[in-house]
Amino acid sequence: MPPDHDADREDDRDAPGAKPRNEALAKPRDGAGAKPGDGAGAAARPRGPARRGFMALGAAMIASPFVASRRTSAATSTEVLAKIAEAALETQVLPGHKRFASAAAALAEAAKGCARPSVLRAAYHRAFDDWMAISHLRFGPAEAEGRALAVEFWPDPRGFVRRSVDGLLADEDPVVDDPEAFHEVSVAARGLMAVERLVFDAGRPDLSGGYPCRLLAAIAADLARTAEALHVDWRDSHAPDMRRAARGEGVIYRSVEEPPRVLYTALMGGARMTIEKRLGEPLGTFDRAWPAKAEAWRSARSLRNVELSLQALSTLAECFAPALEPEALKSQRAGWERAIQLARRAPAPLHEAVEDPGRRFAIESVQSAAETARERFEHLAGPAVGISPGFNALDGD
Repeated sequence: MPPDHDADREDDRDAPGAKPRNEALAKPRDGAGAKPGDGAGAAARPRGPARRGFMALGAAMIASPFVASRRTSAATSTEVLAKIAEAALETQVLPGHKRFASAAAALAEAAKGCARPSVLRAAYHRAFDDWMAISHLRFGPAEAEGRALAVEFWPDPRGFVRRSVDGLLADEDPVVDDPEAFHEVSVAARGLMAVERLVFDAGRPDLSGGYPCRLLAAIAADLARTAEALHVDWRDSHAPDMRRAARGEGVIYRSVEEPPRVLYTALMGGARMTIEKRLGEPLGTFDRAWPAKAEAWRSARSLRNVELSLQALSTLAECFAPALEPEALKSQRAGWERAIQLARRAPAPLHEAVEDPGRRFAIESVQSAAETARERFEHLAGPAVGISPGFNALDGD
């Protein structure tokens, strides 16, 4: 996907070696920051149908299973569909959200007294690692209250995170001392990307005390609150309802077909996020790469996020094994494994590799392998849950 040159202007200011520009600081509570309903990079939303942005991807990941009308393959029994959902709940959804809630709580604890930088960074990386294991599950609990964006406001082509965090710092806004009030500030001033701005940015403030320390503590505590809400919502509401759906007794998921379909769509949307955003955006074109569009480039974990995302998608894809023939399952596994191995061997950091002609080919290879894995899953698993290959949730066809 060609990069949106205009949309990247804000983020370019934070790119390695970029020169700062003078500008008015955006205040996250007076309309300059994005709100949960806006979506990451909402201000950069195109004024026409020429380019699909992050919200289009988000819609694909949360909406389509309930509008897909294709009939589930006759070969896919009710028992098999129930097994798919149960495997996903047991191997990824429930343990993944529990781990993320624990990691976010540990980050909040480290941020309370602004622990040593090495401790803060380790806690941040652990929380981000655990988020990547579930970040593609952007339906249900993640959709409620804009929680997914409150955890990670990205893509952020207009630099809302930078402006929102800097606005709070400049004003020394006392909102940081009121957890309920802080929970209502712009999602761009909250979550992992705001923590990254404070802990890893070249122009980061002194976190040894004072307002910057209070701000970091507020952000981390709010993140822990959101992570716990995700965990509890899955444990107490959505997971039990998915299981009841196998008996036709679900309220959220009203038939045995719906949980596998929503999981399928989450996987497809997550794959597109990695292929088009995590890899495609910083790659740009051969003539112009966009390193500052890489996810979490300040903390140099962009490529790690790609690898962890692919691992998470592979884990979810494995849950569809009961619906696949042995050869199809073998082909699917090989596709994901190749993409993961290429990501693991690719030269890091990604935001530097995309600008080096000698190294960007390895990044392009990861992108190509990930697309191959996505296509295999689409053609092998899609029909098993009643979605024909070529179904595009973005178009609603």
